[in-house]
Amino acid sequence: MPKPERSPALQPAPVATSAQPLPFFERPPSAPESPARPSTARIVLGFLTNPGATVQRRAAEASMPVVLAVSGSAFALFFLQAGLDRMRVGNADALSIVALVLIGILFGTIGVAAVALIAWLALKILRSDASPGAVVRVCALSYSSTLVYVTLGLVANLLLGWRTAVAFGVTGVLWSLGPLSSSLRGMARGRLGVSLVLATLCGLVVLAGWAWLGGLL
Repeated sequence: MPKPERSPALQPAPVATSAQPLPFFERPPSAPESPARPSTARIVLGFLTNPGATVQRRAAEASMPVVLAVSGSAFALFFLQAGLDRMRVGNADALSIVALVLIGILFGTIGVAAVALIAWLALKILRSDASPGAVVRVCALSYSSTLVYVTLGLVANLLLGWRTAVAFGVTGVLWSLGPLSSSLRGMARGRLGVSLVLATLCGLVVLAGWAWLGGLL
């Protein structure tokens, strides 16, 4: 007499065995690793060796307060060294230096943003699709090289007693024209002449503003 078959519900559950690794082609894809954030030293080295590419890469991921803090710090140290140079020849006192630092902060944030907006208007006339915020970020972040120069200049000013406002500050502003021109070239649809003219005009306005404001006190 044949034995009755057990229903599936009454069949014993399979005994659990040790987990075996799946073959490579059946394994679920692993989560992509988040890219490591570059160190500060690498960022600074990038600004010194390849500033144009570094500015364009960092401007896309940096917020507006961060980039304005870069240009504000750069011009605060720039105006500080101008005040220290004037104090050494007896043309400024401690209060004047504090006032110059505050002017430098305002000039490096509001002034740089205003110059960048003028450049954006020129790009808009040339039918560029760049946003005003993008132009401000690029323009402000271009002064990262200026920040490096004026930081070195402040060390030389305090430790060696050198007059560094022109030697380091003006040189730093001129050095920023390279990355600014490179960034504006992409926004001007690759027109090198337009980017050079705009970067040069921005640099002239900034240096003229520094010279005028630095001589007020």
